[in-house]
Amino acid sequence: MFIPNDGITEIVAHFIGYFEIRAEDARYRPDFSEFSREPERLPADGDVDPHLLNFREVLNLRSFVPEVTYIPATHTIAPASLTYSVSFDTISVPMPAGNAAAAPHAEQIGSPAAMAMPMAQAVGPGSTIAIVSQVKYLMDDDVLVVGDHEFEAAPRLASHAELDGLAAQALQVSADLAELADLRSVKQMVDLVEDASAMARGLSEDDFSPLDSLFLKVADRIEGHFSNGAEVEAPVTLKEALAALEGEDEDAEPQPEADPTLPQTSSLTIDAATTPTTMHVSSGGNVSWNEAAIVNAGLPSGVVAVAGNYHRIDVIYQTNVLRDIDTIDDAWPAENISIGGNVVQNSASFVSQSYEARTGDAPGGDGGFPQNWNVTTVDGDMIFLSWVQQYSFTSDNDTQILTAMGTNTFISSGLNLGFNAMSFANLGLYYDLVFIGGSLYDGNFISQTNVLLDDDTLGVRGDSSAWMGSAATGENILWNEASIENVGPDGWTQGLPSHYQDAAASLASGNKEMPDGFRSDSALDGFGNLKVLYISGNVYDIHSISQVNVVGDADDLAIYEANLLKAQDSVWQVSTGHNMLVNKAKILDYDSLGNSAYVGGELYSDAVLVQADIVEGLTDRLTVRGDALANEVIAFLDDHTDLASRFDDHPAIKTMTDAGTTYDVMQSVLA
Repeated sequence: MFIPNDGITEIVAHFIGYFEIRAEDARYRPDFSEFSREPERLPADGDVDPHLLNFREVLNLRSFVPEVTYIPATHTIAPASLTYSVSFDTISVPMPAGNAAAAPHAEQIGSPAAMAMPMAQAVGPGSTIAIVSQVKYLMDDDVLVVGDHEFEAAPRLASHAELDGLAAQALQVSADLAELADLRSVKQMVDLVEDASAMARGLSEDDFSPLDSLFLKVADRIEGHFSNGAEVEAPVTLKEALAALEGEDEDAEPQPEADPTLPQTSSLTIDAATTPTTMHVSSGGNVSWNEAAIVNAGLPSGVVAVAGNYHRIDVIYQTNVLRDIDTIDDAWPAENISIGGNVVQNSASFVSQSYEARTGDAPGGDGGFPQNWNVTTVDGDMIFLSWVQQYSFTSDNDTQILTAMGTNTFISSGLNLGFNAMSFANLGLYYDLVFIGGSLYDGNFISQTNVLLDDDTLGVRGDSSAWMGSAATGENILWNEASIENVGPDGWTQGLPSHYQDAAASLASGNKEMPDGFRSDSALDGFGNLKVLYISGNVYDIHSISQVNVVGDADDLAIYEANLLKAQDSVWQVSTGHNMLVNKAKILDYDSLGNSAYVGGELYSDAVLVQADIVEGLTDRLTVRGDALANEVIAFLDDHTDLASRFDDHPAIKTMTDAGTTYDVMQSVLA
């Protein structure tokens, strides 16, 4: 169908079409390209003129003035009258008769609901048991081959078996003590102290396997300081041993100190063409450290009385096992070779002193003789047990095939540090008088063992023209340091005074009346109103510390020449020893703060000190030069027995391959 348009419609349509065409032209704007901005021209090549920048900024500091505007809110006061009333309700408090338990509060009819009020309860004395086990295990058997030298590393099973044999022999020394001081139930603690006393009384040197040195001392009581089997006035410290090992020259002139106010300048110039190749190799330097301290003041008292028996035993076992037999090739490049110089030390201290002598203070005061007492009762036994075991194992049997390279090279495959540290303090409530209805068992046990295998082999593959350098294969430290300190009266009085016997019978039956004899007891003068703790059962005060360090550092090091001309000028500085095994333990036991102690039954006291060494190596430092090395080492080796028979019954320790993990080939080098 055809519909003709009228004129107005055609004009409007024409206008709209014309408008759209102009709009498209405005969007396109092709004439904009004629006015494009000319790009910035780059500067011509040539010298750059420096421009001085005169920049200066001045900051004027002035006091801080906070701009805080505070306008308090306004309050409208409106007069009003307030009427209130307060009512008081009578509260009935029934009073119990004698020691009867308090009757429950009877709520009155119509009174407000009863409100529960928490009652503050005083913390009474109780048992304390601390069990700590710290174990460190490290396998760091590195294999390092420098250059294109063909070498296939094998697991160090022989070294592992030898180390296991040494450890088994060392632990055999303290096997009886380890079995006694092992964790057991509370009911068996009586057997622990009694069996330890029986062991101490029957101990002799024949009970120990053949040792290089053995010091055994068994007595009712041991006092003093002992160093490697000899009694000394003061214990030897590790700091003194380190200073002696460093060998500081007392005659050397002191170097003048630099003036800190003057600028210090230094310069270092290295000419690779004239500087010899220096190889620093360190495959030892391992540190295995166990340290434990126990302070027990669970029952601090001015006077202690035991109705039953008193058992006391202090035991210290110390063992050092060292094997340091080195094999060095005659062609090894070294002007000086140092072997031996090992430090093997067992240091033990037994100290007994009163609290006043130790601190300069004593319990008591100006209160006069006691006229009354306040008794706290503990039904059953009280236990103060601290059991600590620290074990550290390190295997650092390195295998290295090296050649001279670079100008100054440092290779380290040891320097493993392992620390086990523990400190525990038990601080109880103070009482003027502690009365034990049963027996008192007081035992302190310390066992320390160090085992080090440091058999090193220094070899040369092929011919070598290098001759400069030094080697040190010893200077290891095996250190055991133990101290047992008892703070209490100088001696125990056997037999209870009559008023103590009356008090024991009364307290056992539940009667807490104080006998008249305490009002004139000279040992209690100055205490005033007595604070008394009565324990109906036994008291077990037992502390045990066991520390073991086992380190294997049997290194195999060989060198070869990849460049004959360069090898002639190479300097080899090699160290395969310098291991440190340290055990430090201390037990500080506060038995009493006063000078009076009574026991109604029998008094048993034992003390044991064992210091043993198995040393297959040199403790004195031996320095040899050139061709004298072979004869010196052979003469030294001939004086020592073969250890093969000692290790026949000991299987090899489990290697990392058996554990399902890979060998740590380059841990120390890449760390």
